[in-house]
Amino acid sequence: MRLPIAAAFAVLAFAAPAAADQHNFAFMKKETIGPLKLDMTEADVAKAVPGKPAKAREQKWEADGLYHQK
Repeated sequence: MRLPIAAAFAVLAFAAPAAADQHNFAFMKKETIGPLKLDMTEADVAKAVPGKPAKAREQKWEADGLYHQK
């Protein structure tokens, strides 16, 4: 008797968040930051952002032992 109930809860647990995520993602696609938005191509971003991006050298952070770059 417990197995069918557990299976039903498992189905609901995986189905409900998926529907909510699709709604939230549709909302996110409508949002913009100035001319920038989700799913833009690299060429479109380069046209929208003036100037050339610059990279700093990588530095190892002792806090996490990983290399980071600004």
